[in-house]
Amino acid sequence: MKASLDWWVGHAVAIACLTPFCLVLVIPVVRRFAGLTQTAADRESASAGNSIHEAQGFRRVIESFCFVAAIVGSLWLALGSRSTGNQNMFYVFFLPIVWIAVRRGLRGAATGILMLNIGIVLSLQFSGGDPLRFALLQLLMLVLSLTGLILGTLISERDRTEKQLSQEEERMRLLLGSVGKAVYGVDSNGDCTFCNAAFLRRIGYASAQALLGRNMHDVIHHTRADGSPDPRAECVLRNALMTGEKLHMPRELMWSSDGTAFPVELWSAPLIQNNKVAGAVVIFTDITERLRTEESLRDAKENAEAANRAKSDFLANMSHELRTPMNGILGMAALALDTELSAEQREYLGMVKSSGESLLSLLNDILDLSKIESGKLELETIDFSIEECIEQALQPVIPQAQEKAIDLIWDAIGIPPLVRGDQVRLRQVLINLVGNALKFTKQGEVTILAEQSEKAESGMRFLFTISDTGIGIPVEKQRKIFEVFAQTDMSTTRRYGGTGLGLSISERLVKLMDGRIWLESEVGTGS
Repeated sequence: MKASLDWWVGHAVAIACLTPFCLVLVIPVVRRFAGLTQTAADRESASAGNSIHEAQGFRRVIESFCFVAAIVGSLWLALGSRSTGNQNMFYVFFLPIVWIAVRRGLRGAATGILMLNIGIVLSLQFSGGDPLRFALLQLLMLVLSLTGLILGTLISERDRTEKQLSQEEERMRLLLGSVGKAVYGVDSNGDCTFCNAAFLRRIGYASAQALLGRNMHDVIHHTRADGSPDPRAECVLRNALMTGEKLHMPRELMWSSDGTAFPVELWSAPLIQNNKVAGAVVIFTDITERLRTEESLRDAKENAEAANRAKSDFLANMSHELRTPMNGILGMAALALDTELSAEQREYLGMVKSSGESLLSLLNDILDLSKIESGKLELETIDFSIEECIEQALQPVIPQAQEKAIDLIWDAIGIPPLVRGDQVRLRQVLINLVGNALKFTKQGEVTILAEQSEKAESGMRFLFTISDTGIGIPVEKQRKIFEVFAQTDMSTTRRYGGTGLGLSISERLVKLMDGRIWLESEVGTGS
């Protein structure tokens, strides 16, 4: 019975002592030597002294000697000649194992248990002893091994958890430090819990230690723009923190450590823990340069608008002043053409009259354009007939159409006898569009179709379609056709003439009449 008990206890002690040592310290070395994939346990065993609680360097060597001395001392106290027969001294073995497990974790506990077990076996081998006492000692070593391994495992897990938390904290610190915007956190009282480097640089503090625990309202948000104090109870940022609301302030004022204020764009988000507001994270960016740029752009815009108004006023005044002598030139040319002239003189005066009419038309266009740009063009509202307006618009272009043998066709569908609007400006738009269509049409026809489109709240809306069988406009040129002084290309101006103002003026007049103008065209088939 004693032999069976001794055999069972002996094998149990061997498993509890030798197996953990092999699994924790030997197997990882064999796996690295064999080039197998490293596990977390392998990496932990490879990095001796990786716990934040373990001694390092020379202190670690001294501590290891102390561990060995403690094991030897416990063996001497429990198994020495004076302690023979004293079973109570066996429990001194717990002291070095617990100490080693607390300081070195599972790796230290496995090593210490193996060393202690070897020491016990060698001591009893050389000193002899009662087999029953040896069986009792082996049973005690089994309990001691399990206790040391459990304690070492708990310590290793604690160290591993602390190391992971430390790595996560360091990673978060690096992430916050790399963020270009200023970031800080506060607790539920508004006291600072963390801040990043960008925040420290902007408000002028050397380290976060000078801010941790201080109320951030008193540090950076204590005064309004007019210099009056900003009480905590009235602070929008603090109230958002207390209510757990998200906050975005496009423009707010912060104060640096030297007492200077700077504008910021600010975001605040609450930190919710167990359904309670535990604090908030505040992010802000200095918008001083942005505001300065916006101010510069605003000044440049105002200067450009002032220059544009001055240009429009100049053009309006100049075109108005030029029209008076031009009308005199045209009148005298017309009177001269009614007198007896030679063929050569009549030809010269005809050229003068034609050129004067072209110049007068250009002056009228410039005057209209300058009035539109300066906002001085006002629309009239009178009763008129759309059909008569179309006929009046076609009268000036009939000679040109007859000269080119082009048919002029118009029709009105569902048009009321009378409407209210600006007849003069509608006729001007139709003349510009029909004249433009005739200019780019060599043969075929030009058509005006008017029809009622829809009824709007403010009145009636009409659709005018002016179509031709001319050269058409390429797709890539259609977007710029309504720009000032725009032609499809330079050759168009040379071949067909014109300044490119007619369509631009028409487009702006249509907008003034609460309408829109567009084109549909295909090269070679017309517009």
